[in-house]
Amino acid sequence: MLGAQYIGGDQGTLPGAAPATVSELGSAAQVLRDAADEVADDPVPKPRAGQWVYTKDLEIRAQEDGPGEERGGRRETEHWYRYADPAFENGRSGDDHSPRERFRFLADLPADPVQVRKRARAFYPGNGESPARHDFRALRLLASSYPADPRGLAQVYRAMATVPGLRAVQTQDALNRPVIGIHFPGERDLLLLDAKTSRYAGNGSLDSPVADGVSALLRSVLVDRKGQRS
Repeated sequence: MLGAQYIGGDQGTLPGAAPATVSELGSAAQVLRDAADEVADDPVPKPRAGQWVYTKDLEIRAQEDGPGEERGGRRETEHWYRYADPAFENGRSGDDHSPRERFRFLADLPADPVQVRKRARAFYPGNGESPARHDFRALRLLASSYPADPRGLAQVYRAMATVPGLRAVQTQDALNRPVIGIHFPGERDLLLLDAKTSRYAGNGSLDSPVADGVSALLRSVLVDRKGQRS
């Protein structure tokens, strides 16, 4: 690993925010293959219909973006999603998918990275981007799934490792936790993976750990009712 360096500028960054301390790791391919090996043998979750997915995130916003959000800065957000929600399954809501549909999709993925990329593109249709950019966007969305079948998640990482040009960095998130960042060539935003578990940790930026629009995952858990947190 190369020594630490400071990358970026102030575009899209909150006033006074420090630049990210970034260690370049080079090509993301081996990093993602190592991440796949790390998660592949994790315990397989057993979610049930009737459960909810609870998530809590730290989000950074440079300015207001809706009623009741009169100022920017750091804020924690909470969400509850039905694990099994028929309104978001079988194409009823475009490319929005319920946690159950995403879980089943991951569990059914083949070993061939080419086929994984093909299925991911179909699951999250394109919007005019290049094939490589489409692959990365679709696989990135799948990497953030919760709950996730671990073998399927490993296949997502292995398929992502075959997307040309992806780069990896070692950096920190908005809470100063160590993370690995994966980014598409020429872009500043990062897919963040926890440096210890290789699981999804949020969305970052090469410009600053607290750049406008970044998020840090604080908690994700299956609960039995909406409003429950553990």
